[in-house]
Amino acid sequence: MPDAAPAGVRRPGWVGRWWRAGGTVAAVGMSVAAAVILVTRPAAEPVADTPPATVTEGAVGGPADKALCAAVAPLAKEASAVDTALANTGAYGTPASDAAIPAFKAGVQDWLNRIEPVLAAHPDASGYLLRNLHRYVDDRRIYAAMLDPGKEQPEYIASWHDELVALGAPYEVCPPLGAWWR
Repeated sequence: MPDAAPAGVRRPGWVGRWWRAGGTVAAVGMSVAAAVILVTRPAAEPVADTPPATVTEGAVGGPADKALCAAVAPLAKEASAVDTALANTGAYGTPASDAAIPAFKAGVQDWLNRIEPVLAAHPDASGYLLRNLHRYVDDRRIYAAMLDPGKEQPEYIASWHDELVALGAPYEVCPPLGAWWR
């Protein structure tokens, strides 16, 4: 006589046992079939290692950097003048500063429309200079987008400082090449 099942537990009937046994046999059979296929299959031909496509960029401080610095210089000088004009309106939140913000934002948007094609026209410049000039442009875009009349926000300061840090590459590369905007 079979053992009694503990209270609340139902023992599987003969159908459940057969299903479990059949599932186990099927799993073992499929595993054996997969192993046979792997062992008897011909080896794949080795794939030739091809070097990844690389972007050729100029050397830092090379002729391509000089051309980019010369092309960017007038726009960077203009951006600096616009920034100085905004700063000269007074502290954040003053009526003069708040009144100057819409014109500042419009000026930055116009500047962005002009500097993006200049950067795109110099793909052979060093990656170092290009990346940092793109970062400068992006930071300037973000700063102008976030800037609103009223009290100064910590994000404004962080974005402004990040913009200045991104100018570190042009400050390093451009002056020795004779292309500087200060």
